[in-house]
Amino acid sequence: MDFAELLELKELLFFDIVVSRVSWLEFLRKRKTQASECVAKIRQLRSSLEKLGQSPTELTAIYDRLRDFEKNFETIFEKKLSDVGIGILPLAKCDLEDLLRMAIENVPPFEESHEKGFRDSLIMFSILEAIKGVPEKNALLVSDDKLLTEGAWLGFD
Repeated sequence: MDFAELLELKELLFFDIVVSRVSWLEFLRKRKTQASECVAKIRQLRSSLEKLGQSPTELTAIYDRLRDFEKNFETIFEKKLSDVGIGILPLAKCDLEDLLRMAIENVPPFEESHEKGFRDSLIMFSILEAIKGVPEKNALLVSDDKLLTEGAWLGFD
């Protein structure tokens, strides 16, 4: 199913679509990196044009627009998300001792390598917190991460 079909179904079947705060912050980090790379490329291109004796004035507007985007990208993307009706799932309050125990014992979503699973555990606990005590909510977790989904199922016990 593609994203447009999911949004259509959302309207027909009246369900909410949310993204975890962890995934949202990762998405924003990647967009910030992309914007910074674009700004660096434009600086490099302006410098190259100047070395060739060419005026880089046309690039100035693009450069200024990207710098403005860099400063406001969080607000811009939050508005886009809101406009399509997607919410951000708040981060659950997690007990660090529980997370440490799970990591040491390789309880999903932690992997045998011991360093993976922290973000997944935050996502998992945020989902479980959001649906806790609300049996009328039928939550569906869509993920390509097998350990995350296995850990989420264990959380229902």
